Amino acid sequence: MPGAVVIGAGPGIGRSVALRFAREGLPVAVISRRKTAGPGR
Repeated sequence: MPGAVVIGAGPGIGRSVALRFAREGLPVAVISRRKTAGPGR
């Protein structure tokens, strides 16, 4: 099964891309510098 690895999945475009792949049904692995998504996320 195809999947996606998103590097830089903190707040911003990386997070948006990761969420889009997930909504499309792909398994997604995310990598971020921070453990949390940031304020308001």
